[in-house]
Amino acid sequence: MGSITGIIRNSSNHAPLEEVNVLIVSGPPHTDMAAVTGSDGRFSFNSLRPGNYLLKAYGQVESDEIPVEVLAKQTPFVEIWLETNPASEKDTTLEN
Repeated sequence: MGSITGIIRNSSNHAPLEEVNVLIVSGPPHTDMAAVTGSDGRFSFNSLRPGNYLLKAYGQVESDEIPVEVLAKQTPFVEIWLETNPASEKDTTLEN
């Protein structure tokens, strides 16, 4: 078995992105798997059969499909860059 680890970063300021959903959209037969990035932007999938997988990240925008090859007893590292919506980064507090 193998694993995949990675990080998702903001393509504008290189900051790690928290609470981004990462899905395995295709690959060798496996149970449906999803991960959510932590405050450090990192995610991981464990106990994967060797083979070719496609990952996709869903945050404010979605990524292209990212191909990853998993080999037995190896853990490839994936770095995904996402654009973010500048409007969502602004302070949205309303004054009363």
